[in-house]
Amino acid sequence: MRLNRLCSIIESILFIEGESISLSDIVKAVREIEGEEKIDKNIVREALLLLEKRYFEEESGLSLLITKDTVRLATHPENHLYVELMTVKQKKRSLTQSVLETLSIIAYRQPVTKLEVEDIRGVKSDYPIRILLEYGLIEEAGRLDRIGKPILYRTTSEFLTQFGLKDIKDMPKFSSFEEQTQNISMFESTAAQEDEQGTEV
Repeated sequence: MRLNRLCSIIESILFIEGESISLSDIVKAVREIEGEEKIDKNIVREALLLLEKRYFEEESGLSLLITKDTVRLATHPENHLYVELMTVKQKKRSLTQSVLETLSIIAYRQPVTKLEVEDIRGVKSDYPIRILLEYGLIEEAGRLDRIGKPILYRTTSEFLTQFGLKDIKDMPKFSSFEEQTQNISMFESTAAQEDEQGTEV
């Protein structure tokens, strides 16, 4: 197999993977599809170095994070401010109605368990809570001292920053907060059934 072809394959795999992948997994994938038994980690590493060189010479916005056994596709370090700006905007756009509703309940009832949130909403809330945890808007606040030891959730300092609050005591009336979160979502929710599909938190 030509090295340029292998570079193309690896680049596609890294793009789809979105996180670190072992060189062994890349070797297995190429062997399975191409039937190239001669492909090994040394050849994959050679292709990665060529790909890395191309990114450098072309002043690409992409880079490779290569370790002894893994590799990951990443953005160029010099572009981190632009990436950070767009990431924040994307997070705000991706707050669906179900996520905003869950955030409102946690903000005004904290600390609160997932079950208590679900009792109020009337639907499963695994997905919204997972998203809020990923975005750093809520965090675990210990466990309730009862059977099952359910996790308690509360808002974070990031939550205060996003909503322009100095302290949780500065929270507006619930109706005003709901209106504010509507402005953050910036799109019509298309995830009416997402609550039913989330993984367990």
